[in-house]
Amino acid sequence: MNNFIKLSMVAGVLAAMGCSDNNVSGAAIEGNAVAQNSSSSDGASNSSSSSAENAKVDINFLTNSTSSVVLNRISISVYGEEDGTSASCSVGEKSYTAKMKVSDGVVEQLMELKNFGSACDSVLNAFVSSCPVKASVYNETNYKKSCDEKGSVIALCHDARAVPLTVCTNTVPGSCTTIPADTTVDFNEILNDFVTSSDNMCNALHEEGGDDVVAPDSISFTLDEYTAQFADNPEELSFDSHVLAYNGQIPFDAIFVTDGNVAVMTIPSSQSTIMEVQASEIPRFFPKMSSVAKDKLQKVGCKTYVVTDIDASQPMGHVVTSVAEGTIEITSVLQGASAAVGGVIVQTNAHFPVAFLVQDCDGLIDENTTVTSKVYTSNTWNYDDGTYVSAYGEWIRADLRQ
Repeated sequence: MNNFIKLSMVAGVLAAMGCSDNNVSGAAIEGNAVAQNSSSSDGASNSSSSSAENAKVDINFLTNSTSSVVLNRISISVYGEEDGTSASCSVGEKSYTAKMKVSDGVVEQLMELKNFGSACDSVLNAFVSSCPVKASVYNETNYKKSCDEKGSVIALCHDARAVPLTVCTNTVPGSCTTIPADTTVDFNEILNDFVTSSDNMCNALHEEGGDDVVAPDSISFTLDEYTAQFADNPEELSFDSHVLAYNGQIPFDAIFVTDGNVAVMTIPSSQSTIMEVQASEIPRFFPKMSSVAKDKLQKVGCKTYVVTDIDASQPMGHVVTSVAEGTIEITSVLQGASAAVGGVIVQTNAHFPVAFLVQDCDGLIDENTTVTSKVYTSNTWNYDDGTYVSAYGEWIRADLRQ
């Protein structure tokens, strides 16, 4: 099979979201005096009782998800019949859940953090700041509108600015006037922002264990350090010299694009691929590495490729061990099992792509180049000895960091 594809190639994976009208009008509001927008800017917090104000809040979906995908350890579900989506991820006891729903022009977004520790405050502040109206904060532990002592909190952004207001007098006969909405609903923009923010949050959660909410725009890990986690001897396992970088957490917007109201995938989730890219396209796949290497990424007479592989079970390492004429060899690194656990390794089975940046100055890669696979079982990374390895994230060739 020819694995050479262009970036314009797409394969649909998420169902249509079904947002039928980007400018949704609100129904007339009956009653006396000046009518308010049909939804309070305080969201679900309308009771004077502290217990009612801090009751469990959520965005509930009444239908089954129309599609779902697990990508970079982020679970994303789409509810096409309700114009909604959800995203979640976790590391140990720390978990992040986000939901978004559009109904009659009202955009609701919810974030729930559990056991985020000291990072909770900054994440909450960022969410509240991003809400164009007043966000509501709920805390079931101490009834304060802030993170609790474990770093858990729920926040709701209820944005009804796209719903027109109908103002009626209390005279007889009465008269009503409609005040135009302050804004309109661009569902594609909302969806992209939601997915991007969830992707960034989950990447930071996995990279930093939740202690730092924003991953730095720098990179300190080298390809040699990556393989050293799995093998003591570089001759047993090492990256080919043509490899410039590896990213086990490709940004969501590099994998998906929106086509109308449909999110489509630019990278197949069932096969390895080879994509020739220009310098301007590299930051989409390797944002941190690009900010460090900059002008070192392009050489006259050389071509640059993004080579992807599929991570089919976690944890798993990935190394391009050979770039030869017509063939690129990718080695999947498996965790060793010992008798202490009966030779059984506990893994998850999500499927998402990982990426390598390969520079070819020797004319080795063309449209007929294929990707081959092999497996390496680590003798130093064993399930039962508690050894921690960082199998994902961005890694760079050492000379590009200098």
